[in-house]
Amino acid sequence: AFTRARVIYDVHEDVPQQILTKQWIPALLRRPLAAVFNTFEKLLTRVLDAVVVATEGIAEKFSRLKPIVIHNYPDLEMLPSLSTRRGEGERVLVYVGGISKLRGAIEMVRALEYLNPSWDARLDLVGKFETPELEQELQALPGYRRVRFLGWLPWELAWEHAQTTFAGLVLFQPAPNHTNSLPNKLFEYMAAELPVVASSFPLWKEIVEGNRCGITVDPLDPKAIARAIEYLLTHPEEARRMGENGRRAVEERYNWGKEAEKLVRLYRHLLEQ
Repeated sequence: AFTRARVIYDVHEDVPQQILTKQWIPALLRRPLAAVFNTFEKLLTRVLDAVVVATEGIAEKFSRLKPIVIHNYPDLEMLPSLSTRRGEGERVLVYVGGISKLRGAIEMVRALEYLNPSWDARLDLVGKFETPELEQELQALPGYRRVRFLGWLPWELAWEHAQTTFAGLVLFQPAPNHTNSLPNKLFEYMAAELPVVASSFPLWKEIVEGNRCGITVDPLDPKAIARAIEYLLTHPEEARRMGENGRRAVEERYNWGKEAEKLVRLYRHLLEQ
């Protein structure tokens, strides 16, 4: 107010819903904290110049303020150029990101138990474990024998590695903050020409199956995840086409270039006021 600067509230998550799933917050405090933040957020937005949100689901929450939806799609110019190297990665699955129970870590590893051993498939985990206890829990599972933990990698190296693999997994559990989210990794797998195995949330299903770039499954069912993986392994040509379809969809629609145009228009409008 004092500087006359324009202030934009950029919302990528439904934070009150997110608070309800945070394991590091004592359970008794989660609902009161979520309610306090929800009230604070509503008061804050009344004095701002614009609200920008990452998904249509979050937009509904701020509908009275006429928010601008700017999807957090990948910037193709920042992604490593496509590689034709598949080599040993032909039977390697990949997950890139924070490794947590809510993001399907246990179900991904348990799914490996149900794969035919003759496929010699493995899962590469690229990222950080949410807690040391989760790492120990995963290591105790039989499927962990097929896991290679690569740890945190710089962003460029993580996606260069992903390009050498066979398929990308994004199997978030149906937490309130997940079902209407658009995780970056989904579109980055697509940009890397990887067929995806993703949670069957309606929004994700529309993107994945609508663009024929992967398979959606119940993320709580390791056997269903394994069946989807085996389908890709036993239909390599179809899996390759799914990867190509995903890349095409990102190039034509799900990329930052088109979203940036909307954001620049908003900045110009606010500066002209």
